[in-house]
Amino acid sequence: MNPPISRLPYADAARALAISLVVILHITAALVDKGYSTGRLTWWVANLVDSVARIGVPLFVLVSGTLLLDPRRDESLTVFFRKRFIKVLIPLLGWSIIYLAWRIFYEGETFTLQSAFRAILENTVAYHFWFLYMILGLYLVTPILRVFTRIAVEKDYKYFLVIWMIAVCLPPLLEQFFGITLADFWVIVIGFSGYYMAGYFFSQVRYTPESIRWASALYIFSLLITFSGTYLLLRQKGEYDPYFYEYLSPNVIIMSLAAYLLIRWLPYERIYTKLSWLNRLVAILCLTSFGVYMVHVLLLSILKSGQLGFVLSGVSIAPGLGILLTFLVVMPLSIAIVYLMQRIPILKHLVP
Repeated sequence: MNPPISRLPYADAARALAISLVVILHITAALVDKGYSTGRLTWWVANLVDSVARIGVPLFVLVSGTLLLDPRRDESLTVFFRKRFIKVLIPLLGWSIIYLAWRIFYEGETFTLQSAFRAILENTVAYHFWFLYMILGLYLVTPILRVFTRIAVEKDYKYFLVIWMIAVCLPPLLEQFFGITLADFWVIVIGFSGYYMAGYFFSQVRYTPESIRWASALYIFSLLITFSGTYLLLRQKGEYDPYFYEYLSPNVIIMSLAAYLLIRWLPYERIYTKLSWLNRLVAILCLTSFGVYMVHVLLLSILKSGQLGFVLSGVSIAPGLGILLTFLVVMPLSIAIVYLMQRIPILKHLVP
């Protein structure tokens, strides 16, 4: 039996977890980038946390695929594009202005109208905005992919996902370990569409105890590969190499897909009966996730800049504690800001 199109407990849980992991990722990423310069213990803690958090963005795309590729959605192309593009383009423009203003007035950068417009087109306003451009691309191919989901059977999905993994994983793997460079045309064409399609496919598959055991084992194995592989490349090259952190690397793909299967399998009715507060927290995170994604990087920059009279970042306190404290400040503050913006007529369009 197919699940309903919306209000899927596991999709809400995945989205809530995704936004939390993305915030954590952006706190720890800078620490890992610096290698041992911040201290070996700090780097190891950051590497572990960052490895766990790498599934955040893929989870967002998997959830989008689950909800948007359902062929039962009966809406015209005009309705689909109007609803989806407005919810992305208006926030993209609005938040671009906000982040450019921060860079001009507090970081001392100079922008003309032309260079500001160019920065928006080239996606150089803020490092996390790339996700919006990627989502816009997925929206463009959604009507085509819905035709596929309407007629495809299980073997078709498996073929698609196998070809996707080969296309996105093989070129960087050959280049990283064998020095062989292949044309990246397939990566450009397919990219995150595999996560997108997998989201819908995994929403339809039936679970068995064996599949859950496999998913658990693959998640743990892929996490260990991500964690240890990043260290081994650092030791080999003497500097940080992000290969095992890439969203389209084999380990992150497997880790993300396995995590999504496990998230779908959890008994949410039983969990929420015992932990009603968790249900409310998930609901809050889902309602504010887009806005939190947009605002949290600005808050991280403000806290790190010292503009408030103090500095707070992942390295401002002891290893691990700085990451936790920064998250506990930035996450609730982001939610509060988004909550207020959603209640102001003009600003609510920036945080749909």
